[in-house]
Amino acid sequence: MSKVKGTKITSKLDFVREVYGDEGEAQVKEALSEEDRVAVRRVLDVGWYPHGLYESVIEAVVRGPAKGDARVLDRLGTHSAERMAEGAYKAYYRAKDPLKVLEGMAPLHGMLNDPGEMSVEVQGEGHLAIVVTAPKGTDAVCRIARAYYQRSVELCGVGGVSVRDVACSGHTGDACRFEVRWNA
Repeated sequence: MSKVKGTKITSKLDFVREVYGDEGEAQVKEALSEEDRVAVRRVLDVGWYPHGLYESVIEAVVRGPAKGDARVLDRLGTHSAERMAEGAYKAYYRAKDPLKVLEGMAPLHGMLNDPGEMSVEVQGEGHLAIVVTAPKGTDAVCRIARAYYQRSVELCGVGGVSVRDVACSGHTGDACRFEVRWNA
């Protein structure tokens, strides 16, 4: 069974509180099953939780305070990237090098997901691929990741950033693949 660190769940709830307030958080909890509602109350940043709980929280954000607007997933990804740039990844951003930032994410991906496997393949100047083989992707998780990678590169101060998800392990294949480009 795939697991995530609690910080992946609490960061989504932090976003909800910042954007939608206490009412939004209540709407997320209302959109969860009773079992997930109980589990979310006990989530600690350092604990391990089922990946399904993480996915349920994301779905509850869309159904609850976002009122079905899936664009909130883009905002969740952007928020997560900005939060990481101010915290755990701060040192990587000093060089303003998108490749270093994204390569630095691979080990952290493994620390936040069990199993967690991610690699970065340089495709050329200002072009790389991110390949996530674990955990298995979903449309929502991949949409958050795409926005996360885009904002992470933008925070390096480069322009012309684009990210396309060209494969999702939730549909076909054994990996999620993201093509990342920027003006070099």
